[in-house]
Amino acid sequence: MSLKDILPIRVSEKEIANLLDNSSWSSGLAWSQLEVLAQYFELYAVELGVEIISEGAVEPFLGLIISGEMSVIKSDGRGGKKEISKLGKSKAFGEISLIDGHPSSAAVIVSSRGELLAMSQIAFERLCLENSFVGVMLLKKIARSMSERLRQTSGRLVDFL
Repeated sequence: MSLKDILPIRVSEKEIANLLDNSSWSSGLAWSQLEVLAQYFELYAVELGVEIISEGAVEPFLGLIISGEMSVIKSDGRGGKKEISKLGKSKAFGEISLIDGHPSSAAVIVSSRGELLAMSQIAFERLCLENSFVGVMLLKKIARSMSERLRQTSGRLVDFL
């Protein structure tokens, strides 16, 4: 089971905007911009153990955790799997594939049931065409998130060199 197998929860765009407003992703965005952004997200309830994204999946989307926790799992060179990160409230995943269009580099598995907002690649492209300013603001947030993770990874990597 993956996210595509789960039906979104029917909520209003205002409720999605409120969820965004209560996350760290709202910083720097006006309420009117959150309302625009809310038009492109869907809300999902996710259960323990569900693999939201499989490593190698080719259906990119941006996931934003509203509640619960997700484990990021990566295959190693010996056929095993290792947890490389645990993500909680306001953390995003799937952004790399959303940007570069390549298959997912890791799996994301629900480790504590909760809710997440998801934006498909089609919705992301629509956002960028229809509301370019808000699209650029989201891209900046994605870039900051990816930059933060790269800095953390570089910090850990130095210990192994």
